[in-house]
Amino acid sequence: MTLDDAIADDDNLAMLDAFLADRAENDGLMLCDLDGFLTAIAIGPELILPSEWFPLIWGINEPAFESADDAQKVLGAVMDRYNAILVALARDPPPTTQSYARTMTAI
Repeated sequence: MTLDDAIADDDNLAMLDAFLADRAENDGLMLCDLDGFLTAIAIGPELILPSEWFPLIWGINEPAFESADDAQKVLGAVMDRYNAILVALARDPPPTTQSYARTMTAI
């Protein structure tokens, strides 16, 4: 499975895209930005907890969800994308990650 396949499988893609598009005017991330952001977090040398990076997604103000159910859907969709990226990268790591790992082992 490639990264594109994992991302395309997300059933909540349209909902998440619409939610992020509404937030974009407040310096929030759009869906394409979110993918890059989550990929950078996933391939970074240290684990960054979601509690540290979630606020960066929203921009200036955290979103006001209409209900707890809406909040769970949006936050769950973000985590689903993050997990899909992790799975895809584990199955098909980018060449730079492999080269970096070989270099670090040789040092």
